[in-house]
Amino acid sequence: MKKALILAVNIILASTAMPLFAETNYQFLDGLNFRVGLNHIAGYNADMSGDPDRDDYTGTNQNLPFKRTDFAEASVGMEYMFQLGNNFEIGPGIEYNFESTLERKYHNNFLARRSSRQKETNKFINTPLYIACKYNFETTSDLRPYVFLRLGYSFNKLDYSIVNYEMAPDQQPGTGQDVLKKAHVKDKKNSLYSGIGFGITFKNNFFIEALYNYTSFKYKTEYPYSFVDAAVTTHDFVCNEKWDAGIHALHLMVGYKFSSSEVSKAKPVSAEGRRSQLGGLNIRVGINKNLPINSELKHEVSKINTAGEPVFSVQDVAHKPEHSGIVASIGLEYMFPVLNNIEIGPGVEHNYKNTFEKEQSYSNPSLTKIEYIEFSNTALYLACKYNFETSSFARPYVVGRIGYSFNDVDYSKYKGGADLKRGGSKDVEDDFYYGIGFGVKFNRHVFVEAIYAYTKVKFKASYVAPDMQRVMQSQRENFDSDIQTLGLKIGYIF
Repeated sequence: MKKALILAVNIILASTAMPLFAETNYQFLDGLNFRVGLNHIAGYNADMSGDPDRDDYTGTNQNLPFKRTDFAEASVGMEYMFQLGNNFEIGPGIEYNFESTLERKYHNNFLARRSSRQKETNKFINTPLYIACKYNFETTSDLRPYVFLRLGYSFNKLDYSIVNYEMAPDQQPGTGQDVLKKAHVKDKKNSLYSGIGFGITFKNNFFIEALYNYTSFKYKTEYPYSFVDAAVTTHDFVCNEKWDAGIHALHLMVGYKFSSSEVSKAKPVSAEGRRSQLGGLNIRVGINKNLPINSELKHEVSKINTAGEPVFSVQDVAHKPEHSGIVASIGLEYMFPVLNNIEIGPGVEHNYKNTFEKEQSYSNPSLTKIEYIEFSNTALYLACKYNFETSSFARPYVVGRIGYSFNDVDYSKYKGGADLKRGGSKDVEDDFYYGIGFGVKFNRHVFVEAIYAYTKVKFKASYVAPDMQRVMQSQRENFDSDIQTLGLKIGYIF
């Protein structure tokens, strides 16, 4: 992370000298841009299938999440854009995203046997090659917003390792150690890459942009493993696993583009015209695309281990949205004009219920487990918008939200098709909410808006069930979950 940031700072410092070159007649550089910024992996979720399974002799399929260890890593890139008329640009681009470290952990304190503690680590790098298409809005100021799309191919690199708790030769609980197993990653397949975002050009050369992008990645891992069965018998084998990962990422980039010609500006808008486009009540409807719910799950059992501690386990789990993961959304805001271009005001949005599932399937159907989380929320927030001045019928803006989410959750679990009677969710906690997005107003009343939103939810499930020794025990599952959505709204301003 530190090396990547040092490189990013050096690139930014070097870019300050670029206007000196732009003042010469190097017109062949027109359209070339360089950028540097941060790559934040919002989700790395992988469908894993293994045979033999890590914890049994039958094959298994399940979805596993990996959490980033740092908030973001550095990203650098360049594009060469060709002008199509006054507003459109199209051209090739390349981006290098520095190594991101992602981990998945499991730990239980019941018995310090083999596999009672695990940590899987992915070190992921990707280099997408893509075609970008950009639309620039004409404004009356030096700030010129734009929206863009990317479509291309991602070249992926991965190192995978697993740290597993291993027993000492005497096989006594508590006498083992953590052992690093470096896996062989093979059959790596590169994949399609796509992105969508918005940006702002300043003074014709400098720009800042925000981007959401997605890529997938298939690969296989192979490493030695051990399993201790109920009779405390150790089994050693080679673990072969197939992975099908989906990677969601958010970028924030700054850059410099070469341009030897001034961009034409729109005619100024009258004060009356500006006021008529700002403020007032607006209503909106739309859809939300939910990313997988990634949670830290703490499982508690009402018994004591050999060290006199309450028994628990902690692990990272994932629940994928069923089907497309798209649900309806409805909301309203009342905005107040502040200065010429800024609006601020309260808003409320209700996002309808979506179902997420976590399936752990085996070759024996009676062992298959499926968990369901049904989530909906109502967010109360304060919105702030900056509207760009333009004389056309389309007026772009950027928007930020901060507020509080009131959450509703239901939870259920099945094994072999039978309801395990988990009793639903309890003690559901609300949490802070924030969002950032970009929109366009048409003819002063109709608008379209795209927004990324984030909140958290905590809840519990309490029940009585047999433990690993088949003794009925009171148990509790505590979920600490991340909720992320991509929204597309259409609305009307009164």
